Amino acid sequence: MHYGPGDGTTWWANSLEDVTTRACLFDDEYVFNADGSYNNVLGADTWLETWQGVDEGCGAPIAPHDGSNPATWTVDEAAGTITISGLGAFLGLAKVHNSGEDGAPVDNMITYNYSLYGDGNGMDVTVSGFNSGVPDAVWSFKFDKIQTANSVLSDFIAFTHPTEENTAFDHNLVLRHNGTVFPPLQNTDDTRDVLLHYKVLDYATVIADEVPFTQQELNLIDEEWGEHEYTVVAMYDEGASNPSNVVSVNLFNNPPSAVSLVAPPDNTTITITPDNVGTGVTMGIWTPAADPDNDPLLYTLYGNFDYLGQEAYWDSSTSATSLTITHAYWAAFMMTEGQEVDELTFAWSVQASDGTDTTHAGNGPRTLIVNVNAMYMDVDGDNIPDEFALYDNYPNPFNPVTSINYDIPEATDVTLDVYNLMGQRVRTLVSRHHEPGRYSVVWDGTNDFGSPIASGMYIFKIQSKDFMSIKKMLLMK
Repeated sequence: MHYGPGDGTTWWANSLEDVTTRACLFDDEYVFNADGSYNNVLGADTWLETWQGVDEGCGAPIAPHDGSNPATWTVDEAAGTITISGLGAFLGLAKVHNSGEDGAPVDNMITYNYSLYGDGNGMDVTVSGFNSGVPDAVWSFKFDKIQTANSVLSDFIAFTHPTEENTAFDHNLVLRHNGTVFPPLQNTDDTRDVLLHYKVLDYATVIADEVPFTQQELNLIDEEWGEHEYTVVAMYDEGASNPSNVVSVNLFNNPPSAVSLVAPPDNTTITITPDNVGTGVTMGIWTPAADPDNDPLLYTLYGNFDYLGQEAYWDSSTSATSLTITHAYWAAFMMTEGQEVDELTFAWSVQASDGTDTTHAGNGPRTLIVNVNAMYMDVDGDNIPDEFALYDNYPNPFNPVTSINYDIPEATDVTLDVYNLMGQRVRTLVSRHHEPGRYSVVWDGTNDFGSPIASGMYIFKIQSKDFMSIKKMLLMK
């Protein structure tokens, strides 16, 4: 390393003794991968300085300058520059960049000038712009290419673990080789064998055959949970190499953390009436879960309830941390012809799933009561209608739920059907005996089989022994 004003003179340069006293710096590796990714491989310790908030000397790398963040490299051969991009990524010294010596380059990007050695086994690198008082000041570094042995595959195949404990939390184990691969000298005329491809084994089972020698990563996305031992063999035109080093991992999943229910409060009662059935909503809200493996999470709001004397279950899933249920949805469900209920009590909660494990809310379940009794109009006193009537649906046009009100002045059997314009019946909404009263029914835009129907004009017809009426409604999706 050399530090100077840029005119050939020196402010500071490392000494031969520094190779020993700062050995933790001189063994750092800077990996330029063929796919454009870049890695600072600093090992267990590197050279630390006071600007990092510690005493100067060897010590464990300090984030973000510890090689833990993704980074990339690009080269401009015409300009003779290399640009390193990524939080904490650097060449030579972590502190030096194009606008200062504080380890915080603009946009996490540093551009260096470079010159390759004639034999291609190293390069000289300089960086400038860090000293506003001396614009031409430079830091200079010399980098040697890591020479890999030619006889044993383990010398040039390296494995990257997701954690320091050599365990993998998901199916992303990365097998990455560093540097240029040269096959061993085997032929008597000292010519090199042709490297054909790699073969990857899990214990004695081949899990990837004929992996191209230009490929630097192998994503083992289909590996099963449990213990694995990976090795790699290089296949040449005249035989195979020795096996690589063995990587032992234990693939397992970390479940997501538990969410916390926020709303509605416990023991909330939702009363659905003709006035609010078209506009009212119930919103379930919960806190987000955390997943140690950064897996995408799916939340499911679910409820257990008693329905006509049977245990029942309801659920709905989302990637968001809230879910909205309309009053019209509850009314349509609870007023289904032949299965009407006035009130349901739900024991509801939320679960988070990462696709492998599921975690339930820490403060659930809660109780939610939904009552639609007011949708069946009062039949006492002066509220008994004097004549049959069928009213316009509301809203109209609608998508996909609408309410239909009708009056029955005497005890009689009543049917209320929906037809398309071809006269084909698509849904029976009501078919039962009625006592005198004012009634309301909700239609959710589905046929008798529960399937959504197409947009368009529809006819709804009410009929009893002494009355029949028809009206039109428009479903617009």
